[in-house]
Amino acid sequence: MNPPLLRFGLIGAGRHGSRYARHLVAGDVPGACLQVLTRRDAVWGRALADELGVAFEPSWQDLLQRDDIDAAILVVPVGCHRELALAVAERGLPLLIEKPFACNAAQADVIQQAFADRACPLCVAQTVRFDPLTRELFARAPEFGSLVAFDFQQRLEPRGLAWEDDPEAACGGVVIQTLVHTLDALRVVTRATATEVLHSHLDRVRYQRNEDHALGLLALASPLASGRRVQGLVAGSKVSASRQMRYQLLFDDGALEADYVQRTLRVTHGGERRVLEVPPAPTVPALLSAFVAHVLGKGDNPVPPADAIETMRLVDSVYATSGQGSHSSKQPPGSV
Repeated sequence: MNPPLLRFGLIGAGRHGSRYARHLVAGDVPGACLQVLTRRDAVWGRALADELGVAFEPSWQDLLQRDDIDAAILVVPVGCHRELALAVAERGLPLLIEKPFACNAAQADVIQQAFADRACPLCVAQTVRFDPLTRELFARAPEFGSLVAFDFQQRLEPRGLAWEDDPEAACGGVVIQTLVHTLDALRVVTRATATEVLHSHLDRVRYQRNEDHALGLLALASPLASGRRVQGLVAGSKVSASRQMRYQLLFDDGALEADYVQRTLRVTHGGERRVLEVPPAPTVPALLSAFVAHVLGKGDNPVPPADAIETMRLVDSVYATSGQGSHSSKQPPGSV
């Protein structure tokens, strides 16, 4: 007899949240199913629920009152994270929360403590960790001698979504919305033990209120660096109708460059140059499967909250070193 499935309630079923819904319904996540979803746009939310054959609730409060869910997924603008995550913790449900974890590290600490107080699993969906290219970078990095520099860039197309330029909903622009992926991947791939933002520059090109172009100079300590303090660059933007995402590591004995658009890994080692094709694989079901295993006591937390908070501290530092002040000190939604 098969064990019962872990029944999820999905809060937020928009463009990204619907990916979680479809993977769960398609059976891409062993041991789990989607029981119910809610979406602020009730017409679209109900239509999706009907299409997928799951229940619909008109509000997240109604969803959390149900007794037929075992865990929750939160995929909403980060300005809502603190209120909703604390409500999930109060209900005693394990939670997978989309990145960014919170509006700032202080808010993330509050959320983490609420779940720790209840001994309830909490995982942050830093999905780029699960991309095959990121895993290749992580696996190959120790083979190339000492790390001497890095250059991590993610430049995306502007999507025209109003909430992305709303300081209250998004708690900031491209730094907290997408550069958070790059900062997290940098920490993971380099095995950084300490990371510092030396300087950053933020700009508005298309957005009116939030930044949509960001550059940062960082320094990190890593076991890959032979005791040296390694400096490098990070960049993120949503200003052009084009997409580039490249993570590059430079070593004293070669280089690795992952191109997430072309799906290639360029390897330079000992004078030899190769270009490897690395096919994509869905990151959402990979993360969800690892989280389900953790909730069921069959695996470690794939992205523990304490680890995700370290990435949020870097996000805070990018804002603080930009010369424009900290996002968390300028706006009420970013406060604890």
